[in-house]
Amino acid sequence: MFQSLFIFVVIGILNIIETVHYVQNGETFFGNRLGVIWLLWGVATISLIAFYFLRKKQQERFWKISQESFDMDRELDTTESDYFYQMPFTRLFDKMPSMIKGDHDFTFQLYFKNLWYKFLTLFQVLPASSGTTVNSDQNTVKVVPDKIFRPKFYYDVYWNETFYGRLRSKGFFKEGGSKKYLHFIFTTSEEETFTIQSDYFSMETKIQDTEENELLTAKRTYFDLAKDEKTNRRGEQHHIQVAESKLPNEILLSLYVQVMGVR
Repeated sequence: MFQSLFIFVVIGILNIIETVHYVQNGETFFGNRLGVIWLLWGVATISLIAFYFLRKKQQERFWKISQESFDMDRELDTTESDYFYQMPFTRLFDKMPSMIKGDHDFTFQLYFKNLWYKFLTLFQVLPASSGTTVNSDQNTVKVVPDKIFRPKFYYDVYWNETFYGRLRSKGFFKEGGSKKYLHFIFTTSEEETFTIQSDYFSMETKIQDTEENELLTAKRTYFDLAKDEKTNRRGEQHHIQVAESKLPNEILLSLYVQVMGVR
């Protein structure tokens, strides 16, 4: 989508230059055919309009899906997971909530710190510019992006608008971040530290404390274009087991969802 916007702006500027020069001199400045330039600009405009309506359609569809009832005990093998969600085939935009099913249901969706961060995300300029909001009946967790122009990922985590901790990726060389496919550190406001990691070529992700006790273990499926027989939907499935710990389930799930979003 960023490519279409870039072409739209560049060709738009070129159109203005060429059109003004043509009116004044009877020929274009660069020797290009004026009709071809305007045709290309029209194609870029149509592409942007199509993106806008596609985004609206996807927002309506995901809102409808998030309101559907889903019997996890009946549809899925609950011995494999405490929570379950399925990522869609399409890329997520704003206002596209997804459901996490379990004993207590949660919804999550992209979070944007401001319009600038939203622009960077929707046009795929920077992957670290979007955060995550996880909502339950009683609580809201926000994972807010910070320092988006640095090589590492940084996020501030808020529990009901109160600062709860900081999530960041490990340094690629100095901290050994290159040894894992995913390697994040979460530090609470009380200076308790937890790791989120996944090995290369592994479909399993773990959140552990400093004593390597597993607070969350998640297994995801390979992406498959075919519809799943149980959920009747396409996309990557995530089966999550959560152990009793100091961290609320909403915090653990928000950390996992955020890390999955930037991998």
